[in-house]
Amino acid sequence: MEIPDERGHGRTRIGPGGPDRDRRTGTGRPGRDRRTGSGDFALVRHQPPARVKYLLIPPRHHAERHPYHTHMIRAGDGARQPKFAPQAAGLTAAAGRPTLEGGGREERRVGQIVGAAGVPHTPHFPGIVRRGEPLGRELERLYGEVAGALRELAPDVLIVFTSDHYNTFFVESVPIFSIGVAESAAGPSDYAELPRCEARIDAGFARRLQAELVRAEFDVGMSQEFELDHAVTVPLHFLTPGLDVPIVPVFVSGLMPPIPLSRRCHALGAAIRAVVEEDPAPTRVAVLASGSFSLEIGGPRISADSHTGVPDPRWAERVLTLLDAAEVGKLVAEASEEQLARAGNAGGELLDWIAMLGTFDPRAPAFLEAQERFGHAYAAWRVT
Repeated sequence: MEIPDERGHGRTRIGPGGPDRDRRTGTGRPGRDRRTGSGDFALVRHQPPARVKYLLIPPRHHAERHPYHTHMIRAGDGARQPKFAPQAAGLTAAAGRPTLEGGGREERRVGQIVGAAGVPHTPHFPGIVRRGEPLGRELERLYGEVAGALRELAPDVLIVFTSDHYNTFFVESVPIFSIGVAESAAGPSDYAELPRCEARIDAGFARRLQAELVRAEFDVGMSQEFELDHAVTVPLHFLTPGLDVPIVPVFVSGLMPPIPLSRRCHALGAAIRAVVEEDPAPTRVAVLASGSFSLEIGGPRISADSHTGVPDPRWAERVLTLLDAAEVGKLVAEASEEQLARAGNAGGELLDWIAMLGTFDPRAPAFLEAQERFGHAYAAWRVT
């Protein structure tokens, strides 16, 4: 999306200066106040607390027809599998992961979600960095933090949740959800000033993902011929400039009403996780969400001196707070269709983040920082 003017001092970093630092007020150890931007900040990455493990168990009535339609069962000390657990298939629960039986507890090698991230995709950001404008150094640092986190994850494939900007589908066909299954896709299709690229797609994995989601009763479309728009190419430009990690684009119709419910998008993420964790290939999967929290493009709520605006800064701050506190359930509940509309005509891009959050258990981000004046943020999560 295009950016508002560069006035203001809205840069916000979430991340305590130490264990005794209050993230809301900035009190405690020296650090940067989230609202004023003052102080000397020392970046400390969150260490997520230990999480309750879960077993992914196919429901009895879907075990044959829908092997990836799963129930989430708490796995604690003394936890027992329900009687319909697939013991015949040699599955048992160990450390929250499927294993193989037979003389030992050899771990079954399957796919896994290793981490996730969320970033904006403002189309002017690459040019601002290239021209060395004042904002460029800040953008390099923020995207650089997320890029570094992704490199540490060493993913084999990157699932990208994105919302089409009236480029790929438009009036011909507007699927609520669709997965790109081509061998590759070029782009961007919309901004000539952006560098052209061709992203490799893991077509085999993408087709398996789409097929299993349909079997799990998620009616996800298949896109076999398309170009990528700036919502994908801008993040890739900063995060994987060598385009060395194949992607799987997952389109969420967050901009063209009617948009999907937030809980449906979160459920899509959970269904994707279930497919990944049952995939026979031991694929390391990272997940990326592309989009803003509050943004108006060319509509009645733009700023006085720009064709863009942030109509609901309080909502953007609320999203940030809930992300920092790992309150994903509250975020899903509060991200109603009405609230997303109040956030701007691009407010539905938050659904890409919500789908991404469905692919792993709630936890605090390892990195989270906002640019309040633009209504968006940068974040990274480590899952394994």
